Amino acid sequence: MNDLSKFGQRELKIAGELLSAYKSENDNTTLLDENITVNFNQNSGYVFLSDDNYNVAVMEDNKLVDFLSCGNCGHEGTKSEFLDHAEPCCKEFYEELF
Repeated sequence: MNDLSKFGQRELKIAGELLSAYKSENDNTTLLDENITVNFNQNSGYVFLSDDNYNVAVMEDNKLVDFLSCGNCGHEGTKSEFLDHAEPCCKEFYEELF
């Protein structure tokens, strides 16, 4: 969902952090492209940026970072979390991206 009128105070605060980090010295993303929106997943509670190609960015340690999803096994996480996952398909997916 990207209707800000349905965001609560918590979600708006996170959205502000994401937007402040975007295109600043705190932006460590490499995958975000064009038509970026702020989104809120009501099921998970995550607030994130997303582009037309479904690339996602989240905050991690006060930095905006890419959020990855392995197309083979479905494992999700930031780069640092992704590399800790032991599945060979995840390592292959990561190497293809970077």
